[in-house]
Amino acid sequence: MKISDINSNALLHQYKINDKAAYRSKDEIKSDNYKEKVSLSSTSRDTELAKKIIENYQDVRLEKIQRLKDEIKHGSYHINEDKIAEKMINEFLLDIHSLSIDIHK
Repeated sequence: MKISDINSNALLHQYKINDKAAYRSKDEIKSDNYKEKVSLSSTSRDTELAKKIIENYQDVRLEKIQRLKDEIKHGSYHINEDKIAEKMINEFLLDIHSLSIDIHK
């Protein structure tokens, strides 16, 4: 399974915002009637949503794992050699493609 890169620009932008707020002097905070508040960024909300989806997905995976265990136990599990070979070739081709991109940089 491949995991997508985190949007580094969005994280950097949020870091800069937080960094500026952290270095405000006490006088600036008092003069602005500074009040603490908590707000979630869209990235944070998306992360929470992703966690919930993964939690639900794990339940499905557990069911699939149990089904596969039962099939293996009863001798009814069938291996699709063609599908495995196809996936291996596709991964190999993706690896070659990514290597050729790195070489040309």
